[in-house]
Amino acid sequence: MDAQSAKVKLLRLIDAPKAYEILGEKAGLFGDNGGDSDGDEYLRNTSEFDVQEINLLTDAGVAEVVDGYEVYPYTESADHYVDWSGYSSGGIAFCLAKETADMIRRDGSRGLHGSVSS
Repeated sequence: MDAQSAKVKLLRLIDAPKAYEILGEKAGLFGDNGGDSDGDEYLRNTSEFDVQEINLLTDAGVAEVVDGYEVYPYTESADHYVDWSGYSSGGIAFCLAKETADMIRRDGSRGLHGSVSS
């Protein structure tokens, strides 16, 4: 399957530890394979949260809603991406810039992400 990308609204964590306290079990959405996600950001699609959760996080100043992109399928990190989060266990990546989305999509279509090993 060729990699695809779509413009979406993202929840970007500014203070992950405090956001995790507010989210409780739902903080697990930001984890990947028992650890942190790939990348230098904590990003998820806002569609994964209800309005009350988003409001709690943004009102506390620990998260913000931003425009961004989701890319799928995604399997493995690459060092040249910036402003992104990748979740190989879910086969999806999120990023803030279209250029990064295009790089992840292009690398995925060419098989440069590699494969996930257990």
